[in-house]
Order: sequence, then C-alpha cells, then structure tokens
Amino acid sequence: MYRVFYICLLFMLSCSEYTPKPRGYVRLEPAAALYVQLPVTDIPYSFSISDKVTIELPDEQPVGWITFTYPELNATLYGSFFLVTNDKLPELTGEAHKLVERMGQPSKVSAYENPESKVYGKFFEISGNVASPLQFFLTDSLSRFFRGALYYHKVPESDSIAPVTDYLRKDMIELVQTFSWKD
Repeated sequence: MYRVFYICLLFMLSCSEYTPKPRGYVRLEPAAALYVQLPVTDIPYSFSISDKVTIELPDEQPVGWITFTYPELNATLYGSFFLVTNDKLPELTGEAHKLVERMGQPSKVSAYENPESKVYGKFFEISGNVASPLQFFLTDSLSRFFRGALYYHKVPESDSIAPVTDYLRKDMIELVQTFSWKD
C-alpha cells in the first residue's frame, strides 16, 4: 500500500507545468521546374525562366519591365530595365544597393560576370523575415541595366518558407546565368 502511495507521490512531484507547442506553419515544397527560354520577343534581353511562372509586361511601365508571378508560392519577381548613359550607371547601381540595404544587411553578396555576353552584376541574399529576400542587378557596364527583386505577398516566416526561398533562388540564379542582351 505504501509503495503505491510513494509511486503516486513521485509522479505528482515529477510533473511540471504544461507548456503548449508553438503554432506551426505550413511547409511548402514546390515541384521541380523545367526551364524554358523567355517567350517574350519585344524586350531588349533574353534568359531562361521556370515553366511555373506567369509572365506579365506591365502596360504603364517602360519597355523591358517585366513581372513573373509564382501563383502557387504567393511570390512575384519584378524586373525593371533601364537604358542609361555611362555616367548614370553608378547612380543606378548605388540605388540598387540602397534598396537592398532597406530590407536589411545582405547575408550573402555574389558577384557575377559573363564577359562573352557582356553581362556583369551582383546577386543579394537577405536573411530573416524580409519581404524581399533575393535581389540582383545586371548591366553591360555601358548603357543597359536590369534589376530583379523577389517579393512575397504576405509576412514571411523565414524558417517555414526556406524551401520556397531555396527554390526561387535556383530560379533566379538560372535567370542570371542565362541572361543575355539583344542587339
């Protein structure tokens, strides 16, 4: 009889406060993409893009501006194009750096260059819960400038959308590595 009492007492003393589990988030794992050549011909550049995107050329924007929507991932990649003079190029690259810094300090900056295609640029990865974790700019170092920025449509939780960000990083790297200017 005393044994049962001591065992019950031991269980009662060993229990601590109940702490509920934190709220969970849905984990998204996108399907693998097939990359195709950009099917738009009346713009001054070309590259490969995922077959999972919806392409839109905004009506009220200059020629070369483009939007890629990932409907399943609730994300959009905005691309803007500028024809510039050589003296305006540093201003645009400086502005691209400032836009990245507004999101937070980049956790990784990668330089890119493809001298054969005359494409030079930088790829920025910003860590944390930011609306635009991936951005880049590309230029020919003379007169053409293209900037891309990925935005999520709702407040991101970086740990739960990490697979989506990894997937979109691969898409954007494919875009950068296959980018070429049209003459």
